[in-house]
Amino acid sequence: MAAFKLAVVGTYSSGKTTLVEGLLKHDSDLRLLPEHARRAITVCGIDAIKSIETRDYLIVANLLDEAEADKQSEPAISDSGLINNLAHEALFFNPPPDRTRLLTSYQHRMYDAVFLCDHTGVDLVDDGQRMPDNDLRLRLHDLVLDVLVRMNIAPLLLTGNPQVRLRAALKTVDELRKARI
Repeated sequence: MAAFKLAVVGTYSSGKTTLVEGLLKHDSDLRLLPEHARRAITVCGIDAIKSIETRDYLIVANLLDEAEADKQSEPAISDSGLINNLAHEALFFNPPPDRTRLLTSYQHRMYDAVFLCDHTGVDLVDDGQRMPDNDLRLRLHDLVLDVLVRMNIAPLLLTGNPQVRLRAALKTVDELRKARI
């Protein structure tokens, strides 16, 4: 049986990375999947993630990482990953590319839990890796929700301060672990 697979999603500056770091600190068995979009932004700048070639790479890289995670014995967690990448494509392209065949060909397995970080009450941080536009941030939030609906995913909405979010996520991780015993 494959280990469980988690996704942390939401718009930018919604607390995703803070939550992932907290989960990794409290659960040493979790394996973090690479966040390829950050790498692309760090190397080439924010505009690099808006090209179709980069989007193709990001989707394939996410699918490969998750397929490998499905074959491992330790649970894996994705910070943004596939769901956020699909939402970004809808933000950058009209119409966005149809990735249905790609997900099928890579035999994408659905997540065991998806944590949706609410951006409300989280300051918009401009660290050079985000677009400092609050309207765009809200639009991306709506697009993440659209992707979740299209993929038939019911996420656990995480609100409140980082400690409250972490406790709720750890409870879900603990339930998943107990269900696999």
